[in-house]
Amino acid sequence: MLDIKKLTYLDAVYRHKNFTKASEELYISQPAISTAISSLEKEYKVRLLTRTPKDVTFTPEGEKFMIHVSRILSNCREAQQALADMSEETRNTLRLGISPTLGAEFLPMLYDELFPAWPNARIFIDEGTCQNHIDHLKAGVINLAYNGIPTSIDTDSLEILPVTTSEICVLMHPDHPLSDHETVSIKELESEMLAMLGSSSIMRSLVLHEFEKQGCIPNIVSNHEQISCMIQMIHLGNYIGFINTNKRHFASGCQNLVIRPLSDPVYMQAGFIKKKGKTLTRLENEVVSFVRSMYP
Repeated sequence: MLDIKKLTYLDAVYRHKNFTKASEELYISQPAISTAISSLEKEYKVRLLTRTPKDVTFTPEGEKFMIHVSRILSNCREAQQALADMSEETRNTLRLGISPTLGAEFLPMLYDELFPAWPNARIFIDEGTCQNHIDHLKAGVINLAYNGIPTSIDTDSLEILPVTTSEICVLMHPDHPLSDHETVSIKELESEMLAMLGSSSIMRSLVLHEFEKQGCIPNIVSNHEQISCMIQMIHLGNYIGFINTNKRHFASGCQNLVIRPLSDPVYMQAGFIKKKGKTLTRLENEVVSFVRSMYP
């Protein structure tokens, strides 16, 4: 029977073509790796690689064998992940990224209606922009995120679970001259002082694209990483901001402000993002089903 440990050592040497780098990656001494591979070669009487002072070269037999090794180790990793996903601790864990505006409507409902059924759940909520969440998904900080969906996304490593579409609207003080308009055009906003979300915001990129499309230059006077700070700027005076809404809910702090749609509507797709191939836990699947049920 093949020894998985020896195959793991062989795989590291094959990827690095270097015993020193393989040793550093695995935190195993070079002699231990060399001995394990030599043992494998002696056991099956097959020369797998050739060592030189500068590098490592795999023989034709070694190259063929590595195809099987790659498949075996991949299957082992999948089996290990499947076991981890079946553990009670993993089933009861939720690491969820949420947009501060898109998630504001359903997050209290999750705590009121869904989470009480999971008294032993370990729940971690990560509030932020979509790009923050993509970085956190790839780093393994979170397993699932609900946010606006970028127009272009790395589909090789990420998977989208669409839920709904929200409209991007203009946000202003009731005393602003444009507040009595039923809709507001981009042309009317060209000379206005704009308070915008930061560069990682999808809403910002969609709005700026609309300005560019209509040949207008936005007058951005402030940038904010937190939407609450942007809203406070609008409360202070004649600043214009942008807010996304599905017409069922507005961000906290907007109640005394005026929200108007753009003359040429701009929409943003919203939904869940997860790592491609990542199996969601039972609790995570229930969160997805719960949120989707709110937007038939």
